[in-house]
Amino acid sequence: MSKAKVKSEETTSELEGMQLRPYKAIATLEARSEVLVRKYHEEPKATGEKPGAYEERTWREGLHFDENDNVVLPTIWFIKSLAEAAKMLSEQVPGKGKATYTKHFTRGIIVASPDIVLPFKKDDLPGKRIYVPADGRAGGSTRVFRHFGCIQYWTGIIEYEVFDPVITHDVFLRTLHAAGAFIGIGAMRRQSGNMNGVYCVKDCKFVD
Repeated sequence: MSKAKVKSEETTSELEGMQLRPYKAIATLEARSEVLVRKYHEEPKATGEKPGAYEERTWREGLHFDENDNVVLPTIWFIKSLAEAAKMLSEQVPGKGKATYTKHFTRGIIVASPDIVLPFKKDDLPGKRIYVPADGRAGGSTRVFRHFGCIQYWTGIIEYEVFDPVITHDVFLRTLHAAGAFIGIGAMRRQSGNMNGVYCVKDCKFVD
């Protein structure tokens, strides 16, 4: 019998022994530092418009907002933050040798709630003018001024659905706290050594 077939049978047997019952984690999160926001947009340049004037006129098109122009926090930020926290912690799964929880958080959790809608419009959001690498990569030799949306405070509820039975309530909660404290959300966030995008867990209820 080939090694691949043996491994496949072991995996199947292991999954059959698991109780594949998902649970929900409903977390109330709150900002602990401001969030900087900037994404790519395709707003066209006006005829003869200089780069600085174009940046000044269009930077708010690089915010995340809904059909009513309300600023939003994309929920994908939070699932990525959680997966990065699991990778950072590298906590080993009991009984699985050196295997960690990283792949389980990457593949076994989704966000079921919509984007967090904030109580202000994109045109009302203040910005920060920051001198950054032109190509957006750290250490770039050419720098330019760019505007970033600055969300000074937010709070909201994120509903996670956990499908992987390896992720217990305790493991999830530890990783969620780490995501807020050490990874963060948005541009120039805590993960990259800055202080932006930090959030805390005010409450987390589990529904089995």
